Amino acid sequence: MEKMHHDFSGYTVRPLKDLMSMYSSTNIPGLQSFINAMILLAVTIGLLVIFLTMYTTVIERTRDIGVLKSLGANHWFVIRALLSESAALCVLGVAAA
Repeated sequence: MEKMHHDFSGYTVRPLKDLMSMYSSTNIPGLQSFINAMILLAVTIGLLVIFLTMYTTVIERTRDIGVLKSLGANHWFVIRALLSESAALCVLGVAAA
């Protein structure tokens, strides 16, 4: 049997450290665009969840808002009260996490 001889003269041998550095987002085409799209999608879904939560809060507090308005509270007072309550809940949630 005759041994086959392969010619690998056109190939480059690189250490594993250099090979791992080649797998970055700048060397893989389209990866940075995909990452940016996923970040945009996550932020959009997060904002929609926050808007839905605020809407639900207003709907559930309709009676309280009506009482505040009958006592003379203006539109901005009600908005400020709801936003300050939401901010307090956010701070408590961050502190608890």
